[in-house]
Amino acid sequence: MVVRRGLSDRGTDSRRGRGIEGVTDALLIVDGSGLSICLNRPERGWRIDYRKLRLALERETARTILDSDYYGSFVDRGMTQREPFLRYLRSCGFRVDLVALGPRIDGRVPIEKGVDAKIVIAATNAAREGRDVVLVSHDADFCPALLEVRRLGRVTFVAGFKREMSMDLARTADRWIRLEDLAGEIRVFESSLEAPPSRPIGPDGGAAL
Repeated sequence: MVVRRGLSDRGTDSRRGRGIEGVTDALLIVDGSGLSICLNRPERGWRIDYRKLRLALERETARTILDSDYYGSFVDRGMTQREPFLRYLRSCGFRVDLVALGPRIDGRVPIEKGVDAKIVIAATNAAREGRDVVLVSHDADFCPALLEVRRLGRVTFVAGFKREMSMDLARTADRWIRLEDLAGEIRVFESSLEAPPSRPIGPDGGAAL
């Protein structure tokens, strides 16, 4: 079961592939499940303003991000609690694609299926459309996808935290952007966020982002 919610508030148009005033267009992809785990670490304890994240990554990559996709997962019992966070993402211009978590054979620990595949497909399709790829993730599983994007002649960027970053992923990308370096811009406390009410729940069922 897939829940597809929201559309980019920036839309798409004839600029796709070349961006605005000659600046290359890029697709921003956020591995929401992985990012949620990183943000929920007690020693970090901060949240991201996703609107400012997109703007900061546009500046750092010198790319025009016309589309922003957020991929994550959910369990049915927590979907209502996640709605504020989903509304917030949509207000920041993200398209949200959530995949249902399925139980393991023992019925206790849910497992995630399909999120990685969706990210790989989105990245390769963007490259075939003539767009570069900005991936917010720490997962080495995406190395083959980035290699394919580069094979198709497009530029790849990876953004993530230094502690959790797979060095294989960082080396595969054309450039690695450390989120710690953007903390002054993108790190926020709940009261400074514009859209979500109190304590939205992360897509993996953890604490709020």
